[in-house]
Amino acid sequence: PTGDGTNPPSTGDGTTPPPTGDGTTPPSTGDGTTPPATGNGSTPPTTGDGTSAPDNNDSSTPPSTGSGGGSTPPPTGDGLNATVTPPRIAITNTTQGTATAAQAAAYTGPVTGLEWQFIWSSPDAVAIRAEGSNAFLVGGGGGDALEVTGGSNVLDGGGGSNFLVGATGADGGTDVFFLDGRGGVTTWSTVVNFHQGDMATIWGFTGASTLTWADNFGAAGYEGATIQASLQGNGTVDASFTFAGLSMADAARLTITTGTVGGTDYMLIQHLA
Repeated sequence: PTGDGTNPPSTGDGTTPPPTGDGTTPPSTGDGTTPPATGNGSTPPTTGDGTSAPDNNDSSTPPSTGSGGGSTPPPTGDGLNATVTPPRIAITNTTQGTATAAQAAAYTGPVTGLEWQFIWSSPDAVAIRAEGSNAFLVGGGGGDALEVTGGSNVLDGGGGSNFLVGATGADGGTDVFFLDGRGGVTTWSTVVNFHQGDMATIWGFTGASTLTWADNFGAAGYEGATIQASLQGNGTVDASFTFAGLSMADAARLTITTGTVGGTDYMLIQHLA
C-alpha cells in the first residue's frame, strides 16, 4: 500500500503506516473543540530559512517559504547519462533550535510520479521544506510543519498537531495528505493549498466512527472548514483535518468516501471540483 490516498501511509517506502507514537499521552486539545494550544502545532512553527536557528520564543508565525541556505548536494549519475541532483531539504528542528539541510533520497516505493523521499524519524518537532518536485515527506511524533513546492506529492505529518503545506497546483500537480488515527494519538492536521485534484485520507476511520464539520475553525490566519472525526464513535474527537481557507460552502463540494484496503479502514476526502 502506498501514499496515493487509497492505501495505508508509509514509514519510509510508501508501503507501511508511519509510527504514530505510543498513544499514551494524547495532546491536551484532544477533544477537537478548540484549536490546540500554542506550541503543540496550533500555530505554525517558525521554520526559518535553513541558515539560522529559529527563535523558540515566537510561535506566532507560519512556516517559512524561504529557500534556505546550506550547501547544494552534489549531482548524481553514472557518468553515462545526464546527472540528477537530489533536491535540497531545508530542516528546522524547533525542539533543538537548530537549522540544517539534507538531500532527499530517491523514492523507493511503488507510487508512480514520486521521485524523492525524506523521512523524519526523531520525536523532535520539525519544519521540513522540500525544494524539489514530486516528494514523499513524512514527519515524526512531534508537532511538524511539512512543505512541498511543486509537482505531485504525498505529505504525512505523523501524530500530534501538524501543518501540511501543499504546492499551489500552478504546474498541474496534485497532492495527497495523510492523517493516521490508528495509534491512539490525537492528531490535528491543518492543510494549506488544498485545491482541485488533491486528496486527504484519515486512516482508522471505521464503520463505528462518526464525523462532524466545524466552520471557520483552526489557528489564527489558517482557519477553515474542519472535519472532526471520532474514530471510536464515542463522541471524543481524535482526528481532525482543517482545510485552511475553505468555507463550509467549499466543503460541501468535497467528495467523501469510506472503504477498506489491506485490512485498514479509511475515509477519503477528494477535492474534485
